[in-house]
Amino acid sequence: MVEETIAAGFIQGMVNYALSLDVSQRHLFEDIEVSMTDLTVQDSRLPLSTASKLWNNATSLSNDPAFSVHFGESSACSDMSIIGMIGESSPTFGDALLQILRFSNLGIYRADKVNKGLRLDVKKGLAKLSSKNDNSDFSKMLIETSFSRMVAGINRTVVGKVKLSQVCFQHAKPNYVSEYERIFEAPILFSQKENSLSFAEEFLQSPMLNPKPYLHRILTEHALNLLKKTKTAMTTTDRVRRYIYEQLHIGRISVQRCAETLAISRQTLYRKLQQENTSYKEVLDATRHALALEYLAQKNKSIIEISFLLGFSESSTFNRAFKRWVGKTPGQIKNDIKSQANSSRKLAID
Repeated sequence: MVEETIAAGFIQGMVNYALSLDVSQRHLFEDIEVSMTDLTVQDSRLPLSTASKLWNNATSLSNDPAFSVHFGESSACSDMSIIGMIGESSPTFGDALLQILRFSNLGIYRADKVNKGLRLDVKKGLAKLSSKNDNSDFSKMLIETSFSRMVAGINRTVVGKVKLSQVCFQHAKPNYVSEYERIFEAPILFSQKENSLSFAEEFLQSPMLNPKPYLHRILTEHALNLLKKTKTAMTTTDRVRRYIYEQLHIGRISVQRCAETLAISRQTLYRKLQQENTSYKEVLDATRHALALEYLAQKNKSIIEISFLLGFSESSTFNRAFKRWVGKTPGQIKNDIKSQANSSRKLAID
């Protein structure tokens, strides 16, 4: 499986911000397998695990619990990545967002977690930019940085003021919530099912302050080449898994559609998967299994809803498949998780 990576430019920006706070470079890179030299090429890739260690060091050494929020607020995406440069050279705010979504894999690349990436939904006059993460401390830091940088960037590069109507975060309310309120200037909800920025649909038409059509075209061509290099590093199994993640919840998956999405024949798809010692059915089963466990751990999802999200036509079919995977029914696992949570809560009280 392809390793999860992040563009070196983003980490270079974070390191430079930490150093501006008088954080010791020697202590910052202590027990880290990269150096400042490894960060000089912005489009190069770093393992996400390495970035997480470096980020944790920076937060601790800065003595600023809101380090990620302040870093995001003070940094411009265009200084660290081609994604920001493309966004700022776009004609409208809506176009800029679409480009950010289009090239998001150039920022953080997670081949097997596409469904958790950024998405833009517009409904009944309201636009919502959202994402889901794995609730780890590092994911919290990343979303804090991304959202605060995005809002600061909007205020700096969009004509007029884009007023947020609501901001949501998956993580719990931090003790520095006043910084959120100062930056986002909107109602903020914590411990939500997703991270999101909501605003009126009309703001999507707001012009960018400095659109540059020719530069935009050149940068887009370069970004497409970078994206192609990133995608070609994926195994066929990764690409099939990605297809399944994207299409499973809408029930439009099949071997034929998968092959068409990958721009190869059905026979070639079978052959490539066989060369990687797997099959389409095995990848589909493994993906459904992993997602099922993830969904069952979420209190707000019923077994019927989970069945639908996994592409099963009936919950009974899901029950049989799940019991084949783990030897228990989904209901039994959900009860086990609930019992464990109650036991942990009781221990904490005691």
